[in-house]
Amino acid sequence: MGSDTSVDTSVVIPVWDAYVDARLDTAVRSIQDQGWPVDIILVDNASTVPLPPFPDTRQVSAPHRLTLGASRNFGLRAVTTPYVVFWDSDDVMPPGTLHDLHQAMGRADDTVAAATAMHHPLTGKRYPFPPRWAYRLAPRPRLFALCHTVRPLYPGLGSVLMRTAVVREVGGYDDTDDGGEDWALTSALAFRGRIVLTHHPGRSYLATPDSRSSRQRSLFSVWSRRCRVRRRLRADPGLPAAGKRLLPLLAVVQWFDVVLFRILRQLLQKANGTVTGPILTNSKGSPTP
Repeated sequence: MGSDTSVDTSVVIPVWDAYVDARLDTAVRSIQDQGWPVDIILVDNASTVPLPPFPDTRQVSAPHRLTLGASRNFGLRAVTTPYVVFWDSDDVMPPGTLHDLHQAMGRADDTVAAATAMHHPLTGKRYPFPPRWAYRLAPRPRLFALCHTVRPLYPGLGSVLMRTAVVREVGGYDDTDDGGEDWALTSALAFRGRIVLTHHPGRSYLATPDSRSSRQRSLFSVWSRRCRVRRRLRADPGLPAAGKRLLPLLAVVQWFDVVLFRILRQLLQKANGTVTGPILTNSKGSPTP
C-alpha cells in the first residue's frame, strides 16, 4: 500500500509483547474504519509474542528491542507518504479523525502539524491536553513555539498529523523511553511552521496512574526532558539565531516552571487526595473535572 499514489498518509504503530492482544486489533480497525486511505505500518519491536497478520497493513521488524522513541524512528524509515501519524497500539481513533486532521493541515500553507483533542473512553470527558489556552496561542506561531518549549502545548503522537519531510529534517523522536521522547521533536517542528489545533476528539486514551506518562513525573525526569528540548534546539540549524540567543533565558523559565508550578501542584494534589497524570483522578479512581 505504501506505493499507492492515492495514499498520502502513513500511520506508524510500534508494538511488542503484551501489546499484541485485542487492543492492537481494535486500534488497527479504528484506523481502517476512518474511510481515509492510509498506509498502516506495524513496527515489530522485537516482540516475544508474534504479531498476527493484519490485512491491508505492512510489518517491519526491528533487529532488537528499541526504545519507544527509536521504534517510531525505525517505522519512520518505511514511510513513503507526505504525511505521518504515530499511533499507540492500545489507543482508539474515533471516527472522522483523519478527515479532521487533513482539513486542519490545509488551513495554511505553512502548517507543519495539526493536532486534535483527546478524551477518556469510559467517561467521554476531554483531557486537559492540549490546554485550552494553547488554542488561543496557536494563531501566533512564534509565541506558540516559545511557550511550547516551557510546557507542552500539543502532542507528538496519537492524533497529530505531521509533514513527514519535516519530521525527518528535525531528527525524529528522542531515543528514550521516559515518556518525553516527543517533546524535542514537537519543539523543533513548532519553530518551522504553524501548528493547528482542533477541538475534535481524535484520540480515545485510557490514562491511569500506572500509565507511562503518569509514572515519569519525578523532578529529575521533568527537568531532564526540558534539558533535551534545549539541546535539540541548540543543535538545530533551522532555529533562528534570535531563538538560540534566548536559550539561556529559556532554561531559567523552564526551571521556575518545574520548581514553582510542578512542585506546588503536586503538593496541592496530595493535599486533595488526587494523583498527577494526563487526567486527574480522585481517590476512588474517577476523573476529576
